[in-house]
Amino acid sequence: MLQLAINPLYSANDNYPAGAAHTALGNVGVMMPGFWSVSQNQAGLGFYHHLSAGVYNENRFLVPELNLHTIGLTVPVTSATLCAGYTYFGYRQYNESKLGLGIGKAFHDKFSAGIQLDYLHLHSSTEDGNSSAVAAEAGIMAQPVKNLFIGLHVFNCTGSKHAAQTGEELIPVILRFGIGYYHDDRFFFGVETEKELEVARLVFRSGFEYRINRVIYARTGIEVAGSVHHSFGLGFSLGGVRADVSFMHYQLLGYTPSLSLSYEFY
Repeated sequence: MLQLAINPLYSANDNYPAGAAHTALGNVGVMMPGFWSVSQNQAGLGFYHHLSAGVYNENRFLVPELNLHTIGLTVPVTSATLCAGYTYFGYRQYNESKLGLGIGKAFHDKFSAGIQLDYLHLHSSTEDGNSSAVAAEAGIMAQPVKNLFIGLHVFNCTGSKHAAQTGEELIPVILRFGIGYYHDDRFFFGVETEKELEVARLVFRSGFEYRINRVIYARTGIEVAGSVHHSFGLGFSLGGVRADVSFMHYQLLGYTPSLSLSYEFY
């Protein structure tokens, strides 16, 4: 007996959160304030007041055509932190890019909100050609009690679409929610869930971080998205320099290494 299964496939800009510290934690990061709130959850910038710049590279499954590159910048102003970021995924024949400008502001020492406008571009050497769209993403972050952080982020809250030659292509609307706890500045544990509105399946994540000494961090995590993905990595922090490396193992596709570097000017 022959059975056919038909599943929708959306070939448009996805969201690609950056930061090797987060990939080492099983892609947990929506509730963690810091430099990579530039792409994880802009609300976290309300708790981060540094002039900083950083780069991120991810080599998915060790396939050059699936490389992901991100650069980011944060600039504190009087009562908020501005951010800019650029992400490129793919290769010459097919690639997706995102240019974003955002802001995060703390309205209280326990609550922050953020928003970002994105210019999304899709290039394909096939008949679909090129297409562009403008979308927005937004989030909130709260610290109801000391060291406990809660984060919520929505990518493409505007419901934007690409107007391709073959018809409209969906840009996914992605919701992320997570809770994390820091203990004595040495331990962190976080859990997160993600839901893409057009996809029935939920993604579950959890991650654990341990600060070995003043400079070195060890991390591990797990992501459940149909199959189970394991991750691990190390982080190094000295002065204003932060370097993180991680490896995510996918059951069917093998390892994905990533590296991020950032520097706090002040």
